[in-house]
Amino acid sequence: MATDILTELQQRGLAPRKASAREGGEYHSPCPGCGGTDRFHAWPEQKEGGTYWCRQCDKAGDLIQFLMDFENLSYREACARIGRETVNKRTAAYSAPRRPKPHQAQPPQALGEPAARPPEKWLEKAAAFVKWSQEQLAANPGQLAYLAGRGIPAAAVAAGGLGYNPGENGKDIFRPREAWGLPPVEKKKSVWIPRGIVIPHREAGQVVRVRIRREQDDELPRYYVLPGSTMQTMVRGEVKRAAMVIEAELDAVMVGHQAGDLIRTVALGAAKTKPDARAAALLDEAAVILVALDFDKTGEDAVQWWTSRYPQARHWPAPQGKDPGDAFKAGVDIRAWVAAGLPEGWTLGQAARKSALHKRAPAASPEPPAHPAAPADAGPIERLAGLLRENPEVRIYHTSRRVKLLYPEGWSTANWQALGEISELVYFGSGVIDYILEHPRRVITAENIIPKGGLDNAR
Repeated sequence: MATDILTELQQRGLAPRKASAREGGEYHSPCPGCGGTDRFHAWPEQKEGGTYWCRQCDKAGDLIQFLMDFENLSYREACARIGRETVNKRTAAYSAPRRPKPHQAQPPQALGEPAARPPEKWLEKAAAFVKWSQEQLAANPGQLAYLAGRGIPAAAVAAGGLGYNPGENGKDIFRPREAWGLPPVEKKKSVWIPRGIVIPHREAGQVVRVRIRREQDDELPRYYVLPGSTMQTMVRGEVKRAAMVIEAELDAVMVGHQAGDLIRTVALGAAKTKPDARAAALLDEAAVILVALDFDKTGEDAVQWWTSRYPQARHWPAPQGKDPGDAFKAGVDIRAWVAAGLPEGWTLGQAARKSALHKRAPAASPEPPAHPAAPADAGPIERLAGLLRENPEVRIYHTSRRVKLLYPEGWSTANWQALGEISELVYFGSGVIDYILEHPRRVITAENIIPKGGLDNAR
């Protein structure tokens, strides 16, 4: 009766192709949901039956999740299909946490190595390169628009000191290692400076690391750190009582811009990276640490270290997509998401949680038509049901770990106002999250959100 993800793909005639030996073997194929050619990635040796992720529709999970996503089975039905016992893992993932009890910091456990200071010549070259890249970004509307689409407008670009390397004649830059004060390395005579977004990290006003989000999409890692850079943990913001741990530094810049007065950001660069001693000391000051690592296997595995090392840490994954950047692009109000993770009383209530979403209509788009609202005296679940009836393209998908809104690609652009109203009710409506997590159907639609007998028969 047991099966695996590769078998499920083969039964659909999709012929997964082995693309890498990492993680026990990685396979690519068309997505059984949204098609394509190789956008669907599967790791058959991970967990029981394998794991998967589609980089287009962002569906991801294990074999159980696969059957729920592509067979439209409930959790219990999927478990029965492969002969696995069901487990009740209900969690109130998006309710505000209780104020943590006073704690004593634990001894450091496998913290990052102390950051070595780069050579003086490197510091000079890095400062000059970053300044030049900032000038290039200021003159490039396309790159500025790309960053704005990630929630990093001009003010955030300036605050983050971001730049752009267009290369030389459209090609990556190479410089002698000795020119940057670096010793020779066998078979590496030059410093490679690829084209892309430049993300500097400063300490005491000096650039001590240069990370570049590479422009070219190939088999090499998307993010690249210039040789000689310090690997000091990037900590942004002055708020001491709350911190958010994030993988990508660009996402940390975005979250800092959207909610920097509520929380400081700690960017690791990679899920498995541990904070250095300085960052660990700053995290010890925080009463709440929201761990928002990428929603994939590596990120999920890393959460355990954080929650064991810091008793005040809690898992707080992005409610849409893989990371906070994906969530912003999907229409999530980042400030509201951050505020929902903080103890009650730390923010000024519901009104303070509403911010960017209703201001993000594209300039070229016409004003969307108003959606008729449910009666003012209706409860939040009835109002949500009414909005789903008016917008049947939207479905609510939930697991034991998160709640996610599903809608066709491009729908949110023309219906941003309706999406904002639905998001507000789903994530902040009184009792709505608990209702969704207890709902018997994994995918909630306008037809099944309220049973035929009414809310009295919902539980």
